[in-house]
Amino acid sequence: MKKSKLSKISRILVLYYLLLDCQEVTWEELEPLKHCKKTIQRDIAFIRQAGAEIYFNKVRKAYIMPCKTLKEIEKQENKAQERWLHRLQRLMLALQEMPEEDCDIWYKKRFPLKSKRTMQRDFAELNKLGFEIHYERDLLTLGYDEDEPHPRGQYIRCYLDAFTVLDAVCSS
Repeated sequence: MKKSKLSKISRILVLYYLLLDCQEVTWEELEPLKHCKKTIQRDIAFIRQAGAEIYFNKVRKAYIMPCKTLKEIEKQENKAQERWLHRLQRLMLALQEMPEEDCDIWYKKRFPLKSKRTMQRDFAELNKLGFEIHYERDLLTLGYDEDEPHPRGQYIRCYLDAFTVLDAVCSS
């Protein structure tokens, strides 16, 4: 099986977004990721460690995420692993909660201790998946007339459905 060129965290985020967007996800729907079942199972284990509840329904032969609320991450002995899980959870929350406009304001309220550079890195990771999170300075795009005082720019997010994200990352 030929592997796609996704990073580990991107692959896990695509999988999480599929689970978030769909009632259930079967192995056939995961086929475009071009990874073996063992890798997908490890990725699902990471999503569980990051606080999501995911079950495999043997009758339907599909993964199901009944609750969209993420639990607190358990303390890890390996601090690097714990930081990585916190980053994964942050990105999972961004996929789940971030509004279309004023993404930066949402991010600063949700993660007050994180730096602006961390926010930019997180937005860049989501952009790799096909989301468009960019800083908009154009007054007409923001809905302001030329006569009004100049507002600050804002981060804008473009929403995509899960299969569009899956197609985008697997075709690149």
